[in-house]
Amino acid sequence: MMNFEQFKKYAIDNIKNYISEQFRDGEVETTNVVKANDTELTGIMVRRPDSVISPTVYLEPAYESYLDSGDEAFEVKRLAEGITRGLSNIPNINAGMVLDFDSIKDKICCRMVNTDKNKEFIADKPHTDIEDLSVLYSIVLNRDEDGVATITITDPMLEMYGISVDELHEIAVKNQEKVMPSQIKTMKDVLKAIMAKDTGMSPDELDDMIPDNEQMYILTNKDMINGASCVMSEEAMDKVRKTVGDGVYILPSSVHEVIIIPMDKFDDLERLTEMVHEVNQSVSPETKLSDNVYTYDFDNHQLVLAGNGQTEEAAAVMSM
Repeated sequence: MMNFEQFKKYAIDNIKNYISEQFRDGEVETTNVVKANDTELTGIMVRRPDSVISPTVYLEPAYESYLDSGDEAFEVKRLAEGITRGLSNIPNINAGMVLDFDSIKDKICCRMVNTDKNKEFIADKPHTDIEDLSVLYSIVLNRDEDGVATITITDPMLEMYGISVDELHEIAVKNQEKVMPSQIKTMKDVLKAIMAKDTGMSPDELDDMIPDNEQMYILTNKDMINGASCVMSEEAMDKVRKTVGDGVYILPSSVHEVIIIPMDKFDDLERLTEMVHEVNQSVSPETKLSDNVYTYDFDNHQLVLAGNGQTEEAAAVMSM
């Protein structure tokens, strides 16, 4: 079996053999990328001479799959397929467009990360701190069946735009619902959708198999990517208020969604904190948001730490 460095070299040497022929004029490059929660991954891309965007795939997950399969060619082929899809769906933009504020101002939205766990990641990016979280700002470049293409705004980009962080935050919050439309579903509906996909059964067939649960709702966006940032949308939280009620707990199950629980149905903050900590044991490190529980001030549209401003360390102790 190859070690990681050998697998990396094999991927660099062979990935162009598997990508679509029309993209083989590009140069293979690797880069170390700091992802959310300061997780560092090794990216590989094929940079074409006529494009300012180069879709990146990551070697670490492919290497883990290789350790199971033992088939390096199969794993590199899968990486190449990801690059081919990305190159095939690159939106028609250029660097000038991304740096032209008037061209992108209506495409800016929020993205939430944990402040303490993302010190390196957010160091060169404008952000707004809210409790133990930081709001970053992304530009949505393209949306298709393969997902959403975004770029995170950096400090140099903000300087080019000639606006302040406060102004950027106001724009992103105002755009949030339009750019990344929210959805709120009961936990039962979410479980039915997952089981229907896994079993082939229809949601109606599963209806009697899954008990009703009016104590838990899932808030995310329709792309289910970075959906926890829906809490920054006044429109999304107005939906929550109408659906769930005035008093809610917000449990950050990942950066992609939050769990909403009505206070009048479940008011054991210690147990809720334990639940968040338990959920976080099952998510990948880069998608963890926080170990804390929040409430929401609907009148002032403000996210607030529940209780006395518990810390993640306290939550970890409480779950022991």
